[in-house]
Amino acid sequence: MVHSRHCPEAIKLASEYGDSIVAVSFQPDDEITYPVGLKITAIDRYHLLRDIVDCFVEKRHISITRLESTSEAQIVFFTIEFRVHSAEEFYGTMSDIVKIAGVDEVQAFEP
Repeated sequence: MVHSRHCPEAIKLASEYGDSIVAVSFQPDDEITYPVGLKITAIDRYHLLRDIVDCFVEKRHISITRLESTSEAQIVFFTIEFRVHSAEEFYGTMSDIVKIAGVDEVQAFEP
């Protein structure tokens, strides 16, 4: 079992089994990424695609693995797949996309 150092159960076990308790530490692995996707609906405008791509590449330093777009009656539908290191990175990216002028809806999906 793994417990935090200040967990009451860990303290109790340490008092009972002192020498059998081993301290461990976990380091986040920056190499591990998770595939995620966003479906974006927006009002078409000049430089919309550039603004969305810049959000990934320039602001978040995330590589896009797949990008598709279709449009109908001045509404654009984007499907974007990419990889993130954490949920915070994913939700931060979603939050940034929502703030782009013309973006109406952003939905997560599992690629």
